[in-house]
Formats: sequence, structure tokens, C-alpha cells
Amino acid sequence: MLKILVSLLFFLFSIPVYSMDYTEVDARAKNVPSQYENNLDSLVRYLILPYKQNDVLKVRALYSWIVYHVEYDMFKYDVISEKKSFHNRNKALRTGDAFKTRVGVCADIADLFSRMAKLANIKEEQISGYAGSNLTMDNFKDFAHAWNAVYINKKWLFVDATWGMGGDYKTFENVRSVAEHKKEIRRKKYQKNRVVDPNRFVDDKWFLVEPEEFIKTHFPKREKQQYLKRPVNMKKVFRENSRKSERKR
Repeated sequence: MLKILVSLLFFLFSIPVYSMDYTEVDARAKNVPSQYENNLDSLVRYLILPYKQNDVLKVRALYSWIVYHVEYDMFKYDVISEKKSFHNRNKALRTGDAFKTRVGVCADIADLFSRMAKLANIKEEQISGYAGSNLTMDNFKDFAHAWNAVYINKKWLFVDATWGMGGDYKTFENVRSVAEHKKEIRRKKYQKNRVVDPNRFVDDKWFLVEPEEFIKTHFPKREKQQYLKRPVNMKKVFRENSRKSERKR
């Protein structure tokens, strides 16, 4: 009986602390009282208040708030990636603070998470690189991306709030010019009574991911930011994928 009890205790304490039920945390992040919505410092203090002794839950609250309240700026993405042609493309594309406008691309979202993490006293790094499956030497530059790493329980883990957005989170898909985009950004900035899309959900797959798993889809420009004991050669992976792609043709 004693051996069984000891084994059970060992099993329970060996489960990662970030493998838990986040229902309550997500609900708090989703339904923030309006008085905390207009100031980032006040918002972060509200989000982490019940979890001051638990960095995992603090990070979850920040991650979930972004997933629920920030939309992906498809117009900005298309202009940056040159998927659309505009006569005024060379004009400055100003999107403002993602916290105030509630829209942005991956770099804006990663920057917002970084700012929130610092206010929550979470050790964090904002990372840029390339993300996707089976990237090759021919296409990897088309998959530029940004995400974050957090240092929790004496190890680095990854969060990708952009990929963590479940449901239809894209906006400005029908915008046709930089001037129109600027007008929409201003409208978003001063919008009142913001409503969370009821179809939005938090994708756990991209929350506190182990380095060994994350490297399968995310390749930082700075190799050391893989946080692997044996870093992966990004270009080598892309070249191998290129060869596999050629063999399939």
C-alpha cells in the first residue's frame, strides 16, 4: 500500500505545473471590467491579481486576454507580404499600439505580450524568425513570424499568441487602401463597448510549448533562442525539406 501511495505521489508531482485546467483564468481574461480596459498597467494588475504566486497562471491570463481581445490585421499582413498591390504602398502604414487598437500582425501581438509580461514581472523574450511546416529554402522567407519565450520553473517555454487565436479572428480583409486602413485603425482605437467574438477560443497547443516540440514549426533567426541543448541548423532543415519536395515532383 505504501509503495502504491509513494508511486501515486511521484506521478502527481511529476506532472508539469503548466498542464492544468485554465477555465477560470480564461474566463477572467475574457470578461474584464471596462474600468481596466483603457490602461495597460491597470489591465495587467487586474489579470494577474489572483495568481501572484503562480507564474504559469499569470502568463496564461496575459495569453488568453490577447487571444480574446486582439484581432489579426489582414490588410497590414497583405501589404507587408506584398500580396496586394497599392499605388500608395510606399506611404507609411501606421497601425498604432495594438493594445489601444486591438489589431495587429504577429510582430505587434508579440510586442504586446512582451510589454504585458514585463509589467507582470515575467522573464520573457520576444523572438522573430520563420514559422510553418515543411519550410524550404525557396519559401521560408515568405513565412516570417514573431512569438515569445517565457522563463518559468527554471526553463524556457514558448507562447505564440497569434497562432493561439482560435476561430475567425481576422479583420480589415476588405480594406482597399492605406488611407482607408488608417481610418479603420482610428475607429478601432476609439471604439467603445468592445464585444468579444463568441466564437473565439484559446488554442492550448501554442501555450507553454517545450523547445523540443516548438522547433518542429518555429525557427528563430537567433539559434540560441531555440533553447535546445543541441540547436537545430535551420538552413539544414530547409535544405532537406527542399530535397524532399523535389523528390515528390
